[in-house]
Amino acid sequence: MKLPSFHITPAQWLDLAFCLVALPLLSLVYPVERWAYNFPWYVAIVAVWLYGLYVTNRAVTVPWLFSAGRKRAWAIGVIVLSVVGTFVLAGITLYDPRQNDYPTFERILPPVLQYGQAVWSLYMLVEAASFGIGVFARMSQQATAAEGATSPHEGGTPEPMMPEVVVAKQEVITVRSQHRNVPVTLSTILYVEAMDNYVRIHRLGLPTLTVQASMNQMLTQLSSDDFVRIHRSYIVSRAHIESYTSTTLRLRSLPTPLPIGRTYRHNPLVKC
Repeated sequence: MKLPSFHITPAQWLDLAFCLVALPLLSLVYPVERWAYNFPWYVAIVAVWLYGLYVTNRAVTVPWLFSAGRKRAWAIGVIVLSVVGTFVLAGITLYDPRQNDYPTFERILPPVLQYGQAVWSLYMLVEAASFGIGVFARMSQQATAAEGATSPHEGGTPEPMMPEVVVAKQEVITVRSQHRNVPVTLSTILYVEAMDNYVRIHRLGLPTLTVQASMNQMLTQLSSDDFVRIHRSYIVSRAHIESYTSTTLRLRSLPTPLPIGRTYRHNPLVKC
């Protein structure tokens, strides 16, 4: 029986290093062992709060900040709530601690006796680490996607595949952008770009439209005679193709080339 293999990304290694090593060690700058002896419930709540914030930021807040519309607003709301929750925790007054007869160990760094300041310091540390590693993970994903789109194919030549499009005989389509219906003439479209949960329609001499739709939904509205998918993130107009290689494609009026994904690399780009 073959065991499943697991691949850990560099960002995930950083997550483990921060959560299991860096944060516990840095918390020892403060007299945590004394607080844990006198107020174990408070230390437990703060620990759950900090680790919960880290996981929430990495899984939800940072990805939503890279999104558009309501998700970005929700991400800002999560940040505001985290500040409010930390303010409440740091403002709790700990009454009448028991006599501390728990032996403490010698410290390399001087202790900080204000637990409220400690909560705020660890909160800012968690926020900085989670957002920093989250941005690093995002940039790594984008770099990997770009490399996969432009690197030579390994393991032989794939079988030719037809463009992933569906015929729809329309000269004008209607899309929903910024809470309004916008008619779009197909001949003005240069290319369609996927951006998370929405797409951008780049038009010739006209403003770019941001549409809450998937690439598959766009494909159902575009004619295969006029458009072809060259990448999981790009659909281009055949009429505006200037030249192409096995890895990149240039459009007229667009200074930078677009990548051709490996899946679409051997698709026929005829009628250009």
